[in-house]
Amino acid sequence: MKIGMGGCEPNKEEVFQHAWDRGVRVFDSGRGYSGPRVNDLFLGEFLKDKKDFQIINKLPLFDKLYIENFGKSRFEMTDDELEFSIRKILESQLQDCGVEKFDTYMYHAVYDEKFMPIFDLIKWTTEYKRIGKILAKLKSEGLIDKIGFSAHINYQLLYYFVEEMEKAFGNNFLEVAEISYNILNNNGVDQQHLPWIARQNAIMVWDAPGLEGLKYLKSKGMYIIDMMPTESGRISQVSNAPDWYDWAYRFIRETKEIDMVLAGTSSVKHLDQMMDIFENKDLDSIPDMRIIQAGSRGYCHE
Repeated sequence: MKIGMGGCEPNKEEVFQHAWDRGVRVFDSGRGYSGPRVNDLFLGEFLKDKKDFQIINKLPLFDKLYIENFGKSRFEMTDDELEFSIRKILESQLQDCGVEKFDTYMYHAVYDEKFMPIFDLIKWTTEYKRIGKILAKLKSEGLIDKIGFSAHINYQLLYYFVEEMEKAFGNNFLEVAEISYNILNNNGVDQQHLPWIARQNAIMVWDAPGLEGLKYLKSKGMYIIDMMPTESGRISQVSNAPDWYDWAYRFIRETKEIDMVLAGTSSVKHLDQMMDIFENKDLDSIPDMRIIQAGSRGYCHE
């Protein structure tokens, strides 16, 4: 579970308690979702009397945060200054969440152009390697159990990033991958080559690694988390069919390379619908095919 963008849903306590009661024990946070501290402080309060849970948190990579808090861009920092800033960020996240370590700590939004002053692949990869040395040090100190990454990127960028990190730090440096994979972009194409129905209706569909990318990550021994497969696809923008959540989550459940689904919701009813799909052993009740409504015409999306 993650808190929704902004972190200000008035009923988030009710939804998270319901998720806990149904067995959810992994919680995801990140400063890019809600400003500096909203989500972390909520999780710290929610989990303070609970045991046997895991928290995934993320190292923010948007440079504006470093300039505002440490007076300069990451790219202008010395190695010592960069380590100091990352330690300060991690320490504040741990304190807000009320834990001594994070089960997984991730590079957040790898190669996301929204956070890049200029898209310079070599420059940013070099920076990720500088950060990797620091994360490895923090892991050796017991502040992090596993190092991972989250990314809305295509297979080519994914492959380049993982291979470069592997060259620098070895095969097991990255253990967890949080990626975007959904039924409207399961082939890993870029925005210009999305299915016609997605382009025609201007659906926001993240760049995705596709099934080839999932298989590649699995070959590297990584644990794969799919980030909100229905929200990423924005299927509801073109569908009023009542089964679209069921259909989308069946698609994900049948994708064997995916180990976990990351969901964010402000609705107990929606949460129950998602949980029921993954607890339901009989998938025959969910249609193999469904109609996506687009204007006055219907399209069969298999």
